[in-house]
Amino acid sequence: MTPFTKIDRPPAAENWSRLQNPQVDRTARNIFNFVRSSPVWNYNPSRKAARFYIEDGISREMGLKVATMKGNPLGHKYNVEVVHAWFDMVAKTPIEGVRAFDRLDERLPIGPGLFVPVKPLTVIREGGQFAPIFFNPWSEIAFDDFQASLYMTALEASIFRLTDFEDSPGRIIFLPKIVCGSGEKHRRPVVWERGQHTLLSQAELNDQIRVFCESKEIARKMYA
Repeated sequence: MTPFTKIDRPPAAENWSRLQNPQVDRTARNIFNFVRSSPVWNYNPSRKAARFYIEDGISREMGLKVATMKGNPLGHKYNVEVVHAWFDMVAKTPIEGVRAFDRLDERLPIGPGLFVPVKPLTVIREGGQFAPIFFNPWSEIAFDDFQASLYMTALEASIFRLTDFEDSPGRIIFLPKIVCGSGEKHRRPVVWERGQHTLLSQAELNDQIRVFCESKEIARKMYA
């Protein structure tokens, strides 16, 4: 396995999208920095706690246990922070529905044998519709306008092209840190739905895929 394995097998749609820029040189630099980085912790524990809340109705207390049960201890406080913010959110706006699928993994093809994974946190049946729920627990919404459009286009070209989800509003949940009245930053929910962002045309998507593939090879040479 080489450092480029994690880009030769592209990351999930949200992370793939935030590497992108219409300019090849900027995308190459983003890819180079991504390959060179080695995060010591991630948000998987808090994502798991959120999924268990939706699918199994776990409590905040159990969610906190899930957030600290595994993973690098350095990340525990950040995952705990996310779990508290999640349960604050659902206390005000519960997510109610019946789990519809054990897992749903779709792919956005971007080349021969190359694809971007598109994985909702879970899928429930809500109000007579299948509703995929995506959850990105970053401390900030790390998309510019182009990347947000690309991300939503990736979801449309994979999950929402499926017959079961054509009429679903979709739900993409973020919990970024936002400056509150006290001047302190606290995590607050931001929810995107379909139709909020301008989508890329098929030609624009194809062109960005070309940019990514060219940038990947430039970044490989930079790393050598």
